[in-house]
Amino acid sequence: VSITEGNASGSASKTIKVSEDVQPPVDKTALDAAIAAADAVDTDAYTEASVAALEEAVEAAKAVQAKEDATQDEVDAAAKAVNDAIAALEEKPGVDRTELDKAIASAEALKEEDYTPETFGALKEAVDAAKALPEDADQAAVDAAAKAVNDAIAALEPAAGKADTRELAKALADADAVEKDKYTDDSVKALEDAVEAAKAVNDKDDATQDEVDAAAKAVNDAIAALEEKEEPQFLFDDVQDPAKFYFDPVYWAYYADPQITNGTDATHFGPDNACTRGHVVTFLWRAAGCPEPAAAESPFTDLKPGAFYEKAVAWAVAEGITNGTSATTFSPDSPCNRGQIVTFLWRFAGEEEPKSTDSPFTDLKPGAFYEKAVAW
Repeated sequence: VSITEGNASGSASKTIKVSEDVQPPVDKTALDAAIAAADAVDTDAYTEASVAALEEAVEAAKAVQAKEDATQDEVDAAAKAVNDAIAALEEKPGVDRTELDKAIASAEALKEEDYTPETFGALKEAVDAAKALPEDADQAAVDAAAKAVNDAIAALEPAAGKADTRELAKALADADAVEKDKYTDDSVKALEDAVEAAKAVNDKDDATQDEVDAAAKAVNDAIAALEEKEEPQFLFDDVQDPAKFYFDPVYWAYYADPQITNGTDATHFGPDNACTRGHVVTFLWRAAGCPEPAAAESPFTDLKPGAFYEKAVAWAVAEGITNGTSATTFSPDSPCNRGQIVTFLWRFAGEEEPKSTDSPFTDLKPGAFYEKAVAW
């Protein structure tokens, strides 16, 4: 800043230079937003330790927010600390009712007439109390209810002349809790058969203890024998994402019988590679079941004898699916464009008349060989 001083007549003057460091104003917008975001967090959904860390960060941030001479570095660091604490929040684990559900299922598989009135009455009270638990009951309450039901089952006294079906009831409850989708079809079928037979025994009024024990053992053995399904191993390194439009078709074509196509090598399919005319006509031939062509001879001079497409081309020509790029050439190694492919498919499907030849596409030539095929 330059300031000039002088007297009224201007006879004398001097210039004084004053230098100042003018700092830009501190921007607390991001800090305000971070604190507001923290205040909106439903802390009941997160663990105590992670909530405490967030509250500590917010307390420090609010002190910086209120500080008149806070630097931009302090403000930015406080905002970052709050946002980091929000990102680090850990959700509380959900309440696991698996054991409680199994205990109730075991109890409900038992028949009142098989046990003394006093002990079965105590079981009914425990089950009723368990069922009355509120949906938001914590894990400790759920575990206590499960223990109460299991203790009441253990305290049951069989009525005179009745078989003790507690082990059978527990086995049936365990079987019912099995996540069957995780296991092979054969092992699940074996379990279902054992359960069906066990339920028939459980329903018998005069079942012997030996019958009951054998049924319980059969169910437990079938549970122990369950075989987990193998995790799917996707063959091709470049076809691993089930969300891709070509994922299912690629593996359908690979595992089809007869196989419609394999890969470009043992671990790659090449989903973005172009297909030749030889490829496409071979895919269609294999999809048709690899039929023998009506005639093995071909008018085309550019086909390699014994090539993978040899029978496919002969079949496609005989079926009217394609007639080559000229009277004597098929061009098996030329790229097959979209117009050709959709025409092959249309002819393969029987050349059905399209519902309309009107098209929204502006790049189609009227009267082109692919006109009806694209419309179809």
